[in-house]
Amino acid sequence: MESQTSDKDTMIKRILAADSNYPVIDRTFSYGTAGFRTLGAHLEKVSFRAGILSAIRAKVSNGLTGVMVTASHNPKQDNGLKIVEADGSMLHPDWEKKAEILINSKNLAQTLYDFDQEFTAHNIFEHRGYVFVGQDTRESSQRLSDALRNGAFFIGSKTINYGLVTTPQLHFLTEKGGKIGQARYDEIKANDYTEFFTAQFQNFLALIKDQSTTKYQNELYLDCANGIGSVQMKKVSELLGTDSDLKVHFFNDDLIPDKLNEECGAEFVHKDQKFPTHFEDSSFRGKKCASFDGDADRLILFYRDENDKLVLIDGDKQFVLISMYVKDLLSKLGITEDQMSLVLVQTAYVNSRATRYLKEKGVRNELCPTGVKNAHPIVLKYDIGANDEPNGHGTIVAKMDKLDQVLAGHMDKIEAQKLRAVLLISNMCVGDAIANILLLEAIMRDLDMSIQDFALIYEENPSRNYKAVVKDRTKFKVIWDETKLTQPIELQEKIDQLITTVEEGKAFVRPSGTEDILRIYSEARTHEQMELLAQQILEEIKTKYKDY
Repeated sequence: MESQTSDKDTMIKRILAADSNYPVIDRTFSYGTAGFRTLGAHLEKVSFRAGILSAIRAKVSNGLTGVMVTASHNPKQDNGLKIVEADGSMLHPDWEKKAEILINSKNLAQTLYDFDQEFTAHNIFEHRGYVFVGQDTRESSQRLSDALRNGAFFIGSKTINYGLVTTPQLHFLTEKGGKIGQARYDEIKANDYTEFFTAQFQNFLALIKDQSTTKYQNELYLDCANGIGSVQMKKVSELLGTDSDLKVHFFNDDLIPDKLNEECGAEFVHKDQKFPTHFEDSSFRGKKCASFDGDADRLILFYRDENDKLVLIDGDKQFVLISMYVKDLLSKLGITEDQMSLVLVQTAYVNSRATRYLKEKGVRNELCPTGVKNAHPIVLKYDIGANDEPNGHGTIVAKMDKLDQVLAGHMDKIEAQKLRAVLLISNMCVGDAIANILLLEAIMRDLDMSIQDFALIYEENPSRNYKAVVKDRTKFKVIWDETKLTQPIELQEKIDQLITTVEEGKAFVRPSGTEDILRIYSEARTHEQMELLAQQILEEIKTKYKDY
């Protein structure tokens, strides 16, 4: 016992000495849906301690975690850390709180002793556990990755560094590690990801190779946000070969950190409603285009119409098509909802026309607050569950064992073969721009659908987001899915009344999670009505609730 205590004390002393080499930032860090995220220059100590936390998590669970160094769609000067569970999912909510405790600790030695007491049965100071590490192309990413791996090393865990990978790729590799076990970790290569999804796409195309098309556009013009997605998608393109139905033309594929997400990428196209750099030319009229974000976990499709207007296909419309395709195959096979349940989980920001379309087609639709961690528990209640956000993040998950049982008597039918094959193109761990573009290309090819056809599956109502400054956002309370206020109820009653004054009106108000502002969503059948509805709500807040 004395020897174990001595080893523990020695390890903690070494950890403290290493921790002191990283600059202290005088602020409290929170772990949200995006993990820890702020200026890259402020994250070295956070990264070191996140390495410790990730190693401890590995030791007390399945012997493995993953960590991705990225700030996704954020500006180039930002960075962040996302911790991944051994099954490829996001960090468990209970461990988000533990991560905040360790990262913000003013007495790291005592915090480590506290963790040791809490997990006595697991001996967190024992030399074991693995952390898989990946990073994006930001200038600060290598430095933060080094600090992260140091943290894991000093508490006795090993790391496997996959270098420049996408966030969904790191999730995929971590899930694979969790499945095959520690003895085979050295078999896992970064290219396993691109090889797997390319193979699944090719398997699906083989089922429909004899189908002729007249409208499907086999050329894709891809904006890569000058991020790591370009490297991995080029590998997919190479694996597909020159004979593939899909031809990808790459733009914004520099890996220069200063160009990352700069006037390009999914966030820029979706939020700013502008064409990305290199897509301004009228020669792109009618062509099928898409944008990744910086770490390739978001996808936005778009095209330039005959009037040079930008036409977007956001995450909601992407997953409406995917859900409808799956629903149609199930229906053709005579498989009922009782046999194989299906749901599409979306946020309050989904356009009413999408909700109406899903209802007309018989697809179950549920709402949840923004954030994958809110959608995932709902998705898992169903046999096949999709979730998305308008920003282009989303995935579809299937209980493949259950699906195989249900399809057992149908596998001689092409619909059953297509259903199984198309679901396997999905990265079921997390939203994935590369997997999703392959999934959508497979569906569009099968349906002989052009990008214009895709955009017209339903017509969105005009909508827009607004914000209003208030004295104290915490006094504004909402129901779980954020679609209605519970306090002040008088404001909600006024919103309900204003909605009835416009055609197909929809509006809600919710407090920001970080600032003393209210976020307002307004939607109506025409742009003028949408703007009128928003301005009336903003005026109500300004006159009665600004100092509430």
